[in-house]
Amino acid sequence: MTMQLSPLCLPLVLLLSVICRSSAFQALSSLRRHGFISRGQQHAPRRRGEDRPTTVLYKGFFYRPAPKSEDPDRPPSPYEDPYKGEKLLHSPEPAFLGDVVSEPTGDVERVPVWPAVNLVTIPYFTTREIVVEEPRYRQLLSDLEAAGNKTFGLVMIDQIMTAGLAVVPKYARYGTIVEITKKEEQDDGRTKIWVQAKDRFEIVQPPVNPQPGIDDGPPYVIAAVRRNVTDNPHNGDPSALQEIKDEVWNELQEVVAQVSKLYPDKEKVKFDVLGYDSDDASYFSWGVLALFTNMPAARRQLLLQSRDAYKRLKYLRKVLYDTLQYRRAQVAVKDVFKTS
Repeated sequence: MTMQLSPLCLPLVLLLSVICRSSAFQALSSLRRHGFISRGQQHAPRRRGEDRPTTVLYKGFFYRPAPKSEDPDRPPSPYEDPYKGEKLLHSPEPAFLGDVVSEPTGDVERVPVWPAVNLVTIPYFTTREIVVEEPRYRQLLSDLEAAGNKTFGLVMIDQIMTAGLAVVPKYARYGTIVEITKKEEQDDGRTKIWVQAKDRFEIVQPPVNPQPGIDDGPPYVIAAVRRNVTDNPHNGDPSALQEIKDEVWNELQEVVAQVSKLYPDKEKVKFDVLGYDSDDASYFSWGVLALFTNMPAARRQLLLQSRDAYKRLKYLRKVLYDTLQYRRAQVAVKDVFKTS
């Protein structure tokens, strides 16, 4: 009977087997019990272009895509993915300055937006450092400063289309307003800015995509957006929202406890800024989501576009549960190594 090891576990297990066969057996048993070693299972060969499962660490957290094939040795998660099968929402097709776009009315306003490929900014909890070197974005900073304004929008682009000779980006429907908190001119002529995430916005009309040398007006993208897009009220049992919030909070503390055993000197999570004590479940969900900075952009965008705080917290509970199982397995291996 053969045993197949996760690539992350193989070097450590080989070292343990050299030091002490009995200790190595205990380590293997612990990893198998937590589902990170499969026994006697033949995995299908990876197809060309298929995404590889990745493990990303940030303050001890990680996001690991579920395996495509079922592993009989890995205990199933008790939580389902509430976003399974959902697709990303996109804004109306970008327009050009020469096209007729109706003027925004009501609570809709025009704001400059900075589109970025596969970059999602979580409201309220994200800070970014951006190096500005393109002339159009230097013009954006200049125009904001002249108007006494420090805010603009960040929105994800996940596809690039072509329309004749023009390159047309496909914008996500939801983005985040950010505020410039610091600005520094660099010796090489570039500008470095620091931004703090604010509220979420929704693009409600086609963004105006200027064509240099053809259209008049600013060289950067302008979009008609609705700001301060809040989550919809929870229609179920009011106690259910508090219950899922408590479960996420408890799982979060368990993960941090396991991480502290693995990395005693690692930067700790600042619990007091996550908003658990407030009555705003949406704010708390943004705080927990912001911990997973390297979660795939498409998944983060799916959570950003979600207007249901209860559903978002259910997904975060699942991610934290999976994280906890992985960390417990790592702690078990570390304990065996200490006693060898």
